Amino acid sequence: MIRQTKVLVVGQGLAGSVLAVKLLQNNIPFLLINDPSGTTSSKVAGGIINPIIFRHLTMSWRAKELWTTSSAFYSNFDKRKNTNTFNYTKIVRVFNESEQQKWSAKIKSPLFNQFLKLEDQVVLTHLPVETPFGFGTVDAAAWLDTASFLDAANDDLKKNDCVINESLDHKQLIIEPNRVFYKNISAEFVVFCEGHHLKSNPWFGHVPLQPVKGELLTIEANLPDFRMIINGDVFILPLGNGRFKIGSTYDWNDETELPTEAARESLLQKLRKILKSEVQVVDHQAGIRPAIADRKPVAGFHPVTKNLLVMNGLGSKGVMIAPFLADYVIKRILGENEIDAEIDISRFNRFLT
Repeated sequence: MIRQTKVLVVGQGLAGSVLAVKLLQNNIPFLLINDPSGTTSSKVAGGIINPIIFRHLTMSWRAKELWTTSSAFYSNFDKRKNTNTFNYTKIVRVFNESEQQKWSAKIKSPLFNQFLKLEDQVVLTHLPVETPFGFGTVDAAAWLDTASFLDAANDDLKKNDCVINESLDHKQLIIEPNRVFYKNISAEFVVFCEGHHLKSNPWFGHVPLQPVKGELLTIEANLPDFRMIINGDVFILPLGNGRFKIGSTYDWNDETELPTEAARESLLQKLRKILKSEVQVVDHQAGIRPAIADRKPVAGFHPVTKNLLVMNGLGSKGVMIAPFLADYVIKRILGENEIDAEIDISRFNRFLT
């Protein structure tokens, strides 16, 4: 028996899950196919929404728009599901020797002063955190428990009988002018949300994906309770019950998803510079972020095969970007928006062979 639908979503990481939730909210018929035995960087992601790029002390790409879109989406999801996956918080940035002066200058700009503040001494007085050059705070920030969000979203999809748990065989896709067929599924559109596996996609292999491996630690430490995220050379994210997530690394050469001893030691060494407390490592995870060469996400129709779309390239800002990108994909499917040249896949047409 043929299952008719409008959209077939491939992949159930953060991109595919957010897109599926939004399709459900918009009453657009869809099915999602995903290999449950596969890995996704989304489940091991830090999940931090931060509109500031600390390395250069600049605003993230479309920071204000993405902050508004993402915080509204996740908070509304939690209200509807009665879950607690999304939490507003502060980020305390521990300055290096050159940052305080730059931070003070940025605060004077209307673009930055809605997000940044100079140090509030009350924030860290009860914690063994070294701040020889001072610190500042990002007041508009948040944290998504990505694993819990993905589980809650999957619960929604299973209740609506939308999920097919199997690996997609690209060779079995039959593409006709107005429909795409896969086994017993007939869809108007297919959206590939395959993360770093996009490199092996037969239609979207021309996208200049630059996978970046990231590794995180979970530690236990006897620290007073605190809720904000501390960020120096690494971030310290409180999970509750004396546990903290520490991250993260960036490796453009290793595409394995196995944790490494070198990354573990690097994270611990950086942690010791800002946290003067004994810690015990209780978990060590790794994942591959799907980044694009120009550091922007990618979405839209294949330039030739117009019933195939892609949603990818979320990189290290995936939690903040995913809701915005899902809206773009849905509007493209419905024919309700113009091409956004910054994110549309058409910017890579020159790489087609």
